[in-house]
Amino acid sequence: MSQPHAFLCELLSSLPTDWHEPVEALAAEVLHADTPLRLILLGSFSVGKSSMLNMLLQEPLLQTALEETTALPTFIEYAADRGMSLIGQDGSQLPLDEAQFAHVTTHAPEGAACAVLRLPQSWLKGVSIIDLPGLGS
Repeated sequence: MSQPHAFLCELLSSLPTDWHEPVEALAAEVLHADTPLRLILLGSFSVGKSSMLNMLLQEPLLQTALEETTALPTFIEYAADRGMSLIGQDGSQLPLDEAQFAHVTTHAPEGAACAVLRLPQSWLKGVSIIDLPGLGS
């Protein structure tokens, strides 16, 4: 059973039956085995989005503070080897070390589209989590 199919079956089992048809129709459009499920963390600034992700990652990789902190959409994805990069609006990729990653995610450079954090954590397989700057920031 494919991961998207297993996810859909589990989801449907927890929903009222009158929701099954529209959810299955939506799933047919967006769930594909070759693309990750995208989860977006959205909310006001300084409400704990990055802190929650750090807890899930079991490591303080995303910067947190009591004021606006996340300045650049940050994708968190599975990879066999740990890596960090800055993606330019032109599609370019610049590898980063941890200090550079911390800086670009809190001070978005001109021409940057997003940052990517790749980790060898098996629970991230098939999932892409996007940590966004806070609403109103």
